[in-house]
Amino acid sequence: MKAFLLALKQFAASILGTIVVVVIVLWHWDILGMIQNFPPINFMTIGRLLSLATLLFVIIWSQLKSKALLSHGILLYLFASALSGFISALFSNTPSSAFDGSTFINLLIMLYTLGVVAAYLLYDRPKTASLNTLVSLPLLVFAIVYYLRVGFNSTLLVMLVVTLALLLGSKVAALGYAMYVTISPLFLALHTIVQAFSNNTGQSFNIWFNLVTLAVAFVFLALEFFKSIQRNET
Repeated sequence: MKAFLLALKQFAASILGTIVVVVIVLWHWDILGMIQNFPPINFMTIGRLLSLATLLFVIIWSQLKSKALLSHGILLYLFASALSGFISALFSNTPSSAFDGSTFINLLIMLYTLGVVAAYLLYDRPKTASLNTLVSLPLLVFAIVYYLRVGFNSTLLVMLVVTLALLLGSKVAALGYAMYVTISPLFLALHTIVQAFSNNTGQSFNIWFNLVTLAVAFVFLALEFFKSIQRNET
């Protein structure tokens, strides 16, 4: 088992391992479905493509900065429900559905990322960075805005990923992931407002509140994100 995990760890940090995580991100976003049935160009589509590009950047950046634990930890979080989905399908009225394309592949991805994370935790013993030097105002603004929009539980889960990135010494990845989860709701609010204007229908205060607060959080994050890259931070 030790030899297998060490080999898995070595593979995860290689060029082939980077290609694998890129494919996993594209699978997560159903890139084949997007290509086959490309949606009309609107703010929702733009937001989805920007979200995909941002997540890809975070994963590739982590790989190139020798932080495969972080990239695979993020992917493990994204596929964390694959096992429960597989078990539910296996004990349903149609157990064969557990082995269809998406359900079974998602399970394999979860097991692969889990194995990589376990290998790093067991045999690499990564040192954690000091949060005092990495936590920034943009991330605090993001946490408040995200909490106002989705509540405590969802914010806690997102901030766990952000905190993991900070603890592993990647402020760029932390800011990038925060941007990733901000983009879709921001562009959804934009799309809703444009549709309301087009259809000459009423608009709620809540939509405008979401748009303004998310836009403020995104601007704060983006400015700090690009500054961190320019300063050659990890």
